[in-house]
Amino acid sequence: MRTEPTIQFVTAADTIYFGRLCGLIGSILRKSTSPYTISVYDLGLLEEEAAFIQGIPNVHLLAVEKTNPYILDNLRKHNKGAEDKVIGLY
Repeated sequence: MRTEPTIQFVTAADTIYFGRLCGLIGSILRKSTSPYTISVYDLGLLEEEAAFIQGIPNVHLLAVEKTNPYILDNLRKHNKGAEDKVIGLY
C-alpha cells in the first residue's frame, strides 16, 4: 500500500509578521488536502504569540540556532526611499 508523502512547510516570523504568519497557517489548514507539517522559526515572537502557535496541530515552533551572535539583530536597509527593519547580517 502506498502512502501519500507529508508536505513540509517551513517559514519564519517575528512579532511584526505574526498576523501574516497566522494568515499563512490558516490558509494551509483550510486548503491542504494532503498530510502536512508546518515548521515556524521564531525570529522574535512574544511569549503569548509563541504559545498560540504551539497550540496549533501540526505546527512546530523552532528556535534559531545562534551560531552568529548578530543573526537576530535588526538592521536597516534602504528600499526605494523607505527604511525597513531587516533581520540578518550582511
